[in-house]
Amino acid sequence: MAVVAIVWYDLLTRMIAFGERVDYSGLQALGGDAIAFLQRYNAYFWWALVALCTLIIFYLLVGFVRASAERARGKIITAETFDGLVSQLSEPARDVLRWAWHDRSHPVTVGVLQRAAAEMKSGRAGKIELSRHQARSLEHAESTSDTRGPSGV
Repeated sequence: MAVVAIVWYDLLTRMIAFGERVDYSGLQALGGDAIAFLQRYNAYFWWALVALCTLIIFYLLVGFVRASAERARGKIITAETFDGLVSQLSEPARDVLRWAWHDRSHPVTVGVLQRAAAEMKSGRAGKIELSRHQARSLEHAESTSDTRGPSGV
């Protein structure tokens, strides 16, 4: 990124310097008013061109960074690395990893691990435990209502 910024700064200074040297006197066919207009607003035209090029370069850089991050998230974790990681995790952390790994037909990727890490920070382990508690409570309530009969009494 720094290299791109340095190269872009060099190009932008050259572009502005070029714009300052442009001579519109060869456009006499347009008339004196048109030439005066072009000379008066010359710097603004070149700065607008610099701004437009900056936006295009920024857009391309953002796309490059996003594509690089997507490639990194899609990298598959090797079996040895995964085994070593899982052996170091607590049971709540393993629960969060199971939760983050949606499609078990595909191997775990860096993106799955990143999501699991983010969910651990946001308290997903507690939410999983709460949902288990609520499921047990519901099952218990259903089993006690079945023993009372259809009227619930």
